[in-house]
Amino acid sequence: MIYTLGYTRRFPASHVLQDHAFCGKLHGHSWRVRVIVRGDPDPETHNLVANDIDFFDRLNALTEEIANRHLNDMLPGIIPSAQGVAGWYWERLSLHYRIDEVTVWQDDLQASLRRE
Repeated sequence: MIYTLGYTRRFPASHVLQDHAFCGKLHGHSWRVRVIVRGDPDPETHNLVANDIDFFDRLNALTEEIANRHLNDMLPGIIPSAQGVAGWYWERLSLHYRIDEVTVWQDDLQASLRRE
């Protein structure tokens, strides 16, 4: 049986999407990210799929890296859209966890979901 564990974090950040009708000029969003990991219950983590404190701390540390920053500068080589930010979280956290999905919202208007 597969279970999931997820956390959500919010952060403000700016970006520019070159040649984009709405995001082509410097502006900011109140971003939100939700990361869900999956797996079997583990007796060493109180039957959770991962150590919840470790998982939250890693997600929080990544979020703090880009909070209140300009994403174009902080994520070189990545298009700083909701989809690009979701991929960045996925790549970083998949080194430690079996990721089920990552959802990133730009404000409450648009979201991008990356799923296994």
